[in-house]
Amino acid sequence: MNIVNQIYNSIIIFSYLKFIHICSFKIVDIAYTLHYVFPFVFVLLKENIVLNILYPENNNEIINCFTSSVHAVILVVASSLFLQGIIDNNIFDIVLDYSLVYNIYDIKFIITHGSRIKHQMLFHHFLLILCIFIKQYCDVPHNYSHYVALNFLSEITTVPLNYSWNLYLQNKTDTHIFALFNILTLVLYVPFRIILNLYLVYDQHYHLDTNLKYCQFLLMFLNFFWFYKMSLMVVKNVIKLYK
Repeated sequence: MNIVNQIYNSIIIFSYLKFIHICSFKIVDIAYTLHYVFPFVFVLLKENIVLNILYPENNNEIINCFTSSVHAVILVVASSLFLQGIIDNNIFDIVLDYSLVYNIYDIKFIITHGSRIKHQMLFHHFLLILCIFIKQYCDVPHNYSHYVALNFLSEITTVPLNYSWNLYLQNKTDTHIFALFNILTLVLYVPFRIILNLYLVYDQHYHLDTNLKYCQFLLMFLNFFWFYKMSLMVVKNVIKLYK
């Protein structure tokens, strides 16, 4: 009878453990399924705060400038912390999930509201989504996260650029503050978009063992083109202001 009881108790304990095991995997699966819900809610919450508090006149482009700047700051801070080893790859992946959601959401905004550089921005966003998606769901070299973080340091230029665009939308292009932020954007572009991209193209060629490194060439050419167009615009605005 003792043996029978032991077998019976073992089966009961095993059943409990199996039940806990199944439930735990179910919880993990639900959490994984919802891991894009929270970034999406955060994006919508930002837009709602700006819409109802900061810009109740409902200027969609100004709202988009604000959400874009918040996205840029979060990426720059998270990338800097990751490169310094203060946060690990798991936390950095959470930030990349947010960036993935934001870029998809911004594509919707670009298509809906249009832009003078609509196709360039769509190409840029699709490229970022591709690189992030592959990192999150495919096997990539161990140093791929390092290069992703370095790339996102370039988002520091987005904040003064958005502020300049904000002033443009408010018809304040003849002010000194507009010229200042134009120049600041151009100055930041040199180290964070031009020099950084040149370095990444060179370094990835020798140290990144995946075809994803060729995406860096596309980003570099896009940033070089933007820098050229921006330089012309800044020079024109400065001459106009001090003429």
